[in-house]
Amino acid sequence: MTDISASRSAAVTPGALPPPPQPLYWRFLRLHYVRPNGWQRALLVEGVFGAAAILALADAATAWTVLALPLASAAVVKANDVVAGMLPGERVREPLDLPQLADYLPFVAGVGVLLFLRLVVHGTAEGAVVALAYGINTGASLLVYRYTVRRGLPARVCVRYAVISFAFGWLVGLLTGMIDIRRRREA
Repeated sequence: MTDISASRSAAVTPGALPPPPQPLYWRFLRLHYVRPNGWQRALLVEGVFGAAAILALADAATAWTVLALPLASAAVVKANDVVAGMLPGERVREPLDLPQLADYLPFVAGVGVLLFLRLVVHGTAEGAVVALAYGINTGASLLVYRYTVRRGLPARVCVRYAVISFAFGWLVGLLTGMIDIRRRREA
């Protein structure tokens, strides 16, 4: 029993942060050969979703476009990954971390908030907008907390950044958290 704990303590060096986890987009689509980087993932998810929402709000497309375009984008990326795997040549297949249930929590919470708002704030548009803004702010704060926790910061520091995100905006909390992560890695 002491051998196991000794080997675990020897494997983890003090002050070293764990390697960052693979992005959810890679794990969700189970990509093995195609690895879109950060700006490409943002364009493929938020960009396509935003374009679909604008088209639907402008009555240039149906409301199903908001669901269909991001799914079509994901299908094209997955098809590209499959084709890249069929190409000749030596390719090392990296083990892929499977998505955990907690990875989907922000999405489930977002849908839950929207359903809650639909049930509670039934008739007034102003109350619904204010409640929706608080819901989005809370969700963004939780995402900042999750990001900083997964990068290896202590929980009390992560809560501090989540509170900063809620009070001053998600971008301020995220940037301060990223600066702290970089500072700790350099130290």
